[in-house]
Formats: sequence, C-alpha cells, structure tokens
Amino acid sequence: MKRKAPISGLLVTVEEAFLHCGRALIRVRAWDPDARIDRSIYPTYGQVLADLIKGANAAEIDADKDKANQERL
Repeated sequence: MKRKAPISGLLVTVEEAFLHCGRALIRVRAWDPDARIDRSIYPTYGQVLADLIKGANAAEIDADKDKANQERL
C-alpha cells in the first residue's frame, strides 16, 4: 500500500453543538446491543450503485472501489 501525505488539512474546533431532538437518541437505541443490525446484511457500495444505475455491475464497482482506495487514498 502506498502512503501519501495529504496536500492540505482542515482542523475544526466545535465550540457548541445542538441535537435536533434528544428523544431521537433514546428512540434509536444506539447503545442497546439488541437493537444493532448485523453489518453483513447491508448491501455493498457496488450493490447499491448497481440498483441505481442500469447496466452497472456490482462486483466490478466493489473491486474498483477497493483498488482505488488502496492506490489513491
């Protein structure tokens, strides 16, 4: 894997943050292990795009994405 230094960076300091609705955090049950969905049931990036783009091949998209991540990031 080639490692490249970024050309530039952005440092963000958050001084204040507001949640839209505190109840949303309760409803989502993010900290409840029983509410979590197994990631293996989610479609891949390629599958999502193939569903949206006529003629797209999910396996090719996933392979290209993996290669691009290794070579270009």
